[in-house]
Amino acid sequence: SEYESDRLAYQYLSSWHYPWIKEQTVFQYAAGSLGPTRFLTQGRFRFRKSINDKLDFQLSYVENGDFKGNRETLIFEFFYRWNNWLELSIYGDPSTLKKEDDAGFSGIFHFSPRSQLRVFYTMADFSHNKRNEDQDTYEKVPGSFGLVWRSWEADSQSFIEAYYREDRDTKQVFPTGSRTYIYGGRNLGFLSRHYLDDEFRLYWQNEVRYQKSYEGDNVNTVLGQDRWDYENFDWLMQLEDQESFISFWGLRFVYSQWDSQQGNVIHNALLPHAWASVYGNIDGDTLQAIDLGYEFSWHRGQGDSSLRDGTDTNNNLEHRMNVRYRINVSDKTMFNLLLTFDLDDFGTGETWEGGAMQYSMAF
Repeated sequence: SEYESDRLAYQYLSSWHYPWIKEQTVFQYAAGSLGPTRFLTQGRFRFRKSINDKLDFQLSYVENGDFKGNRETLIFEFFYRWNNWLELSIYGDPSTLKKEDDAGFSGIFHFSPRSQLRVFYTMADFSHNKRNEDQDTYEKVPGSFGLVWRSWEADSQSFIEAYYREDRDTKQVFPTGSRTYIYGGRNLGFLSRHYLDDEFRLYWQNEVRYQKSYEGDNVNTVLGQDRWDYENFDWLMQLEDQESFISFWGLRFVYSQWDSQQGNVIHNALLPHAWASVYGNIDGDTLQAIDLGYEFSWHRGQGDSSLRDGTDTNNNLEHRMNVRYRINVSDKTMFNLLLTFDLDDFGTGETWEGGAMQYSMAF
């Protein structure tokens, strides 16, 4: 019941998407404790450098880890500048095992210096059937295609990002034990941040994400089920006032559903939250501040108990207090150290909830 509250407390700040979209070279990382054995981790790095007036090289790294999974990806990419409005790229995610190599290509359309559309196709495990040391093969080869549109303003920290990705239906067959693995799905989302006044102190921001996918394995089953269909809707909305004592007001709504042959599991979560700035000091280009945050979360779990974790409650309310120490340097470097406390068990041995670190730097 505390999982979505953990995600909200530890993940990137919504305002951090702006430097990620705008800057050529940027590093961002967040890590927070989900429990005694696991961290939520969120990391990304991009470095882009011109080789000549037509060719650029880019190195990208993405990491996402939580209770739902863990993935790390390192991507090498070369861009060819066809003209002022069109770039073409080829990219790859190499591996020691050639069967795991990914490759892809994209076209980037520049509608203006601060508006672009990327259309891509990725061939996952593209040489698997020819370069495999084992006997498994793809009867339906994996691949992803989609698009990303980004538009941003130069100085106001306003932006829009919209994306769509379709993962093709995949079927992998293992001769030993007659094992079959299947997968497919789609992701789409919309992120935005807009100023509401001419002084650039009041902002409205949204993150809307939708995912629908399925995964099946007739040997390595989960809770005895050989196929799960998954659907998730996640909407985060926030009002930021940079000069107010209450600097953030926000609401997050999450709906998740897992379907199997035996039944389904449904999670609902509603998370109003707020942040207040209790101390701030500016020395030149450096801001140091201490903030207090409050999160109230309502969690409801539904479905067959045999398909659910023992800690999944039918109806539960959680209260959390966050304390954050932050350093901002010239809007290029942002560091947050977060401590979080369980208000439902305040004054007991369970008061301490966890901690987190969040870091963003644009070069």
